[in-house]
Amino acid sequence: MINRHRQRGLGWFGLLFVFAGLGFVMLIAFKCIPIYLNQMKISRAVSAVAMDAPASVTEIRSSLQRYWDIEDIDDLTPRDVKVVRAADGRRLSYDYEARRHLFANVSLVLEFGADVPISGPMR
Repeated sequence: MINRHRQRGLGWFGLLFVFAGLGFVMLIAFKCIPIYLNQMKISRAVSAVAMDAPASVTEIRSSLQRYWDIEDIDDLTPRDVKVVRAADGRRLSYDYEARRHLFANVSLVLEFGADVPISGPMR
């Protein structure tokens, strides 16, 4: 019975383990949040350009470049956003990977992609 009273609570090694796990989760979160915020900017820019519906590919690229300059978007360039012709109309399509170094030789890789229909005249 005496031994049971001494084993109450969290020991030093248990506390260290909890803090190490919490630190690792926070490291992942601090690396992922900017990547997802950048993806939200990309998605918003591509959707806005698709709704404005510029007629030519050159106008689409210049509109995307304006959004990229204003929003300071990384990981993807306006050239990487493709204008794809399909049976149901044109679409803006992109697909990319975002890589961030975590520690030592471990990196975080997130893949993103979307296919946004363009509304407007077709040229």
